[in-house]
Amino acid sequence: MKKYILLYVVLGLCFFSKGQTDTLSFQDCLDLISMDNPSVQRAMLGEELSEIERRATRMRMLPSLNASITNYNNWGRGIDPTTNDFFNTQFQSFSGGVNANMDLFRGLKQYQQNHKSNLAVDQQRINLQNILAEVTIQLASRFTDIIYLEEQIKANKEVLTDTEKQIELVELKYKEGYVSESEVYKIKAAYANDEYNLALNEQQLALAKLELKQMLNLPFDKKIELRRPEKELAAINLLNIDVKSYVEKAVKANPAFRLSELKTEMLEKDLKIAKGDLYPSLSTSFGLGSIFSTTNQNVSAAEQINTNFAYSLRFRLSIPLFNQMQTSCNIASTQRAIWMAEKDVQNERSRLSAVVFQALNNARGSQKRYTSMQTAMEYSQKSYEVDLLKFELGKIDFTALTLSRAAYLQAQSNLIQAKYDLMFNLALISFYINQEFQL
Repeated sequence: MKKYILLYVVLGLCFFSKGQTDTLSFQDCLDLISMDNPSVQRAMLGEELSEIERRATRMRMLPSLNASITNYNNWGRGIDPTTNDFFNTQFQSFSGGVNANMDLFRGLKQYQQNHKSNLAVDQQRINLQNILAEVTIQLASRFTDIIYLEEQIKANKEVLTDTEKQIELVELKYKEGYVSESEVYKIKAAYANDEYNLALNEQQLALAKLELKQMLNLPFDKKIELRRPEKELAAINLLNIDVKSYVEKAVKANPAFRLSELKTEMLEKDLKIAKGDLYPSLSTSFGLGSIFSTTNQNVSAAEQINTNFAYSLRFRLSIPLFNQMQTSCNIASTQRAIWMAEKDVQNERSRLSAVVFQALNNARGSQKRYTSMQTAMEYSQKSYEVDLLKFELGKIDFTALTLSRAAYLQAQSNLIQAKYDLMFNLALISFYINQEFQL
């Protein structure tokens, strides 16, 4: 019985948690992306792999050490490895040793490879920052779209409520003979249009939330609500910003620009590595070992091992003379790759400058639109309220009210959109400088 009770409790909790709605702030969404977004996770793995490769590159500067054991069996005529005498009997021999090898000089190639591995780690780290920056901007755009649509839907529902009251008033006036039947049809048609706008915005909201769940790697049936930013829009005079200085700072702070510079630096290391093949290489090896065999039964294995114990130290100098011009071709191709990478840096600087400049222009434009829409909303609301009062008193018909009503609804929609456009654009131009997106 207790097992069944426990089962019911667990199933109830699972059902409750499945239907539960999570309220997420913008920072919560950022944290989820950092943990679960596939692109971000892939970049994190790339950073870990570069760290492993850097450790492996550093370890290659150490000597290599190997041990070996050999068992030799002979049947028939053979040579005793301990005495070099010929035997025509079956015997065994055992040998063992330890060998160490180390490169002393290879044109500083290993030194340059270590530096390149450090640059590779920086490249993967900045690549992660670049992907996070791109995902953050996409997330912020989607986040502001959703809270804009939610506020628009709220305004649509308020309009529907007001229109329902107007329908009741017009129907009452129609019954009393103050207005014609066409006035009833007109206001009901306006109500239907308001319902259509509400349904359209609700559909767009559902689609926007689905795309957000995909970005956050959440189940499509997960219920989420977004927490609206609490801070007011900052009163920043964007006209006072020094455009040239701002663009230069933003470009230098952008991870994409640093990635293009790192590509050039890594190719410069490749060039030094390629030039290392022009120099002689010097290596050394050290070995020790011993051997014993079963041919001489009068001498013990331990005595044979001590007697045959040997050391060796070798040096090897290799001087490159001719390798089918491979080194020269590698140097020439790397030099041209560097020139191309330098052009890519210039192109990336130009591209990012245009992006940042456009973002600043968008922020300035959205600030002007928001200020204009505040004024338009104020006067269109007053005009609509006056005409609504005239309509209720019977001084104007619904056709005359429709004009001020449409102007008011359009101003309301434009103001909401301008508000969130300005919120996004102000956060974006700040993000380009400090790489922190705050809504």
